[in-house]
Amino acid sequence: MKLGELHAKVVHDLDRPKVRIPDFGFTAKDRVESQRFKKIAAEERKAIRLARRFDVDPKLSDYVYNRPVMRKENERLIAEVMAEARGPFKTMWIEFIDEFNGDVIGCLQEDFGHEISFQFFKDGNFCDRGVTIQRQASAMWVGRLAKNKESRLEKSFAEQNSIQAFGVNCEFSQTTDADPYLRLIRSTDLVRKEMYCRSENSFNEDFHPGRLIRFVTMLMITLNYPWVTHERVGVLQRGKCKNPRVVPHDSYYRCRIELPKDSVDMREPVEPRDEFYGKRLHQVRGHWRVLRNDDGSFRKRTWVGQHTRGDSKLGVVLKDYHLKGPNLGARRT
Repeated sequence: MKLGELHAKVVHDLDRPKVRIPDFGFTAKDRVESQRFKKIAAEERKAIRLARRFDVDPKLSDYVYNRPVMRKENERLIAEVMAEARGPFKTMWIEFIDEFNGDVIGCLQEDFGHEISFQFFKDGNFCDRGVTIQRQASAMWVGRLAKNKESRLEKSFAEQNSIQAFGVNCEFSQTTDADPYLRLIRSTDLVRKEMYCRSENSFNEDFHPGRLIRFVTMLMITLNYPWVTHERVGVLQRGKCKNPRVVPHDSYYRCRIELPKDSVDMREPVEPRDEFYGKRLHQVRGHWRVLRNDDGSFRKRTWVGQHTRGDSKLGVVLKDYHLKGPNLGARRT
């Protein structure tokens, strides 16, 4: 399977999961539970189909795989990186190549503000474990239910969960409640995707979410480079026509972004009007905005969430993304 093909394959399989997904609903005890599994699959299919797509070029994957957080299983470094995790869009599909076996991996990432979740897919292999990270401190160590009634695994085996969730064993005897990695573990849920389970107690032996979550998070941090705002002075803005002869039309683009960016040189892009009468409705991805004082010194950084701009009466512009990367030569081992 080639990069960019997994999205359509997963959407296709989830359309008739009982027929197209091996062992789907195998653990269902009755018809009611079987219908519940189908409903969850339908919700997941809708989320994946409507998600903003990000296909990761292999050169950019090499760049991310060579970051320290991927090469060194350091608890404090992982905690610092995960604290920066922000989704440019609320629902995203991220497709990339696994560095170990060359498999195409798809990640459904959903950022609801109070929590961020990760669910991974491979061709012919629907992983029966998801990971959800709570951002609210009050939610730590509290048993919770997912919005689609999936089950959260018990946290009595926190050390085992830390290995599965982030790839690093946490020695609790040497930590305190103030330890950032311990706080991260306590706010992390492993979600059991019951409709994909092959038996009551089984799970994907070859699935290691820690490494994949760190990859996706580091990729998002690379994409979320700060946009520095500079006001234009002395530019006369053209007014809108009161009675334009408008023929609304929709467009789809595949936008290419070359990463990493030098945030010092970045400026918030000024989007010109498509027409004299205005701009069509389009989504703006979430991003960090850097605010500076009059002398150019740093004042603060703030997160600007996903939002929309433009007029839907003129049409809609949809974008998916192809993330390009630098040429690093041979990959380090």
